[in-house]
Amino acid sequence: MFLFDEPLSNLAAKPRVQMSRELKKIHNMLGASILCVTHDQVEAMTMGDRVVVMNDGEALQAADPATLYDQPLAALLPASWGPHR
Repeated sequence: MFLFDEPLSNLAAKPRVQMSRELKKIHNMLGASILCVTHDQVEAMTMGDRVVVMNDGEALQAADPATLYDQPLAALLPASWGPHR
């Protein structure tokens, strides 16, 4: 298992996209679990196979990105992203 804490936060747009692709390649190549902490919703939704949305230390919903987008369970989520905003 690999743990990354905001691995892309200090990168400009182009290097951020490149590094995101590299992390996904590494994940696919090694088959290892990766836990990536981020405050960037786009980053979470594009990089993650499963995403846990947290607020004040509480997990509000854990699901694949499509489910979070289409069927948000927590009241906080529709205001944040998806077709409900």
